[in-house]
Amino acid sequence: MLEDYNYILVRSDRDLSLSYLFSTYTEQASSFTVEYKGKAYCGIRLKDETSKNVALCYGWNDITAEYKEWTEKETIEEDPKPKATVKKKASTRKKAVKK
Repeated sequence: MLEDYNYILVRSDRDLSLSYLFSTYTEQASSFTVEYKGKAYCGIRLKDETSKNVALCYGWNDITAEYKEWTEKETIEEDPKPKATVKKKASTRKKAVKK
């Protein structure tokens, strides 16, 4: 997903139920919801550096490097850990002794 794009930018002051269109001369991008560090943001993915600079002027925040590190950390933590095998204890039930 992120490999196709060079930059990911977010805004926290946008309504997440709406879709926003960001457009410059070189590209256009529709917004999507970004889950980042436990919060939801309105985000756009951009390929061109000029478009990124325009977005920064409009109030978008560039989180590309931090987002890549965070997603790598999240995927490492989500890898399943091998379960420890626990041996069942023998029953300690006493047998009835006849007298």
